[in-house]
Amino acid sequence: MTDDPTSNASPPTPPAAPEPRPAQEQQYVPIWLAALVLVLLLAVVGLVGYVARGLLADDTDLTPQDYEVQVKESELAQDPDDPSRHLALGFAYQQAGRHEDALAEYDIVLESWPADTAALYNKGVVLLELGEYASAEEVLWDVLETDPSTPSLRRRWASTMLAVKSTVP
Repeated sequence: MTDDPTSNASPPTPPAAPEPRPAQEQQYVPIWLAALVLVLLLAVVGLVGYVARGLLADDTDLTPQDYEVQVKESELAQDPDDPSRHLALGFAYQQAGRHEDALAEYDIVLESWPADTAALYNKGVVLLELGEYASAEEVLWDVLETDPSTPSLRRRWASTMLAVKSTVP
């Protein structure tokens, strides 16, 4: 072989630089899919909590009247000698339909305050609700004798007695 510079041979080419590799694509979860998974996860957690609460709670539902009774009982426990607290508890019992308990509380009030027209009147109403019309009439007469000058009391008494007379055979 001849080393002829005029030959057709091409000079050796330098090695080519390696081709840059494409940047590795990061694989992200679409936002809508992540949001959907989050919402479903929260729904499952909420449902589990709701079911667990239902299983752990007692089966009795507390009515507003029962709640009021609990509040008044706790207030009375703080000062059991206060007739006004007995009056409030008696009224709460009356509203909750616990008539015997209401009568007992009204009697406690009347021992301390025999002229308390609210306790007398409410006792008369409870007796009416229990169907003890003769006793109710006697108590309601006591209310009028205790405070005959109160017009609203007379009107309430008259309407109550009319209702009694119309329901008693």
